[in-house]
Amino acid sequence: MAKLTLTNISGDTRSLGRPDGLPVQAGDVVAVDGQFLEELSDAYLIDQGGQIRAWPKETWQLSGTARTGAAGASGAAAKSKGGTES
Repeated sequence: MAKLTLTNISGDTRSLGRPDGLPVQAGDVVAVDGQFLEELSDAYLIDQGGQIRAWPKETWQLSGTARTGAAGASGAAAKSKGGTES
């Protein structure tokens, strides 16, 4: 599983991943294990060990080339959620 780099752009301290997760200060950069699946208008979809999570763009900025090589993954994500590839 790849390391993805996310930056807290919210202006506030946020918990990483869940309410009781590691606190991340505004402006801090963190690495999370996961595979980038798709970029939506308001979130990044990341597969973290078989669990697809949406990281809101108003809080987190995905950095680097994490999105490279994800072509076709969005359809797989949609199908795994009962949707269809568009």
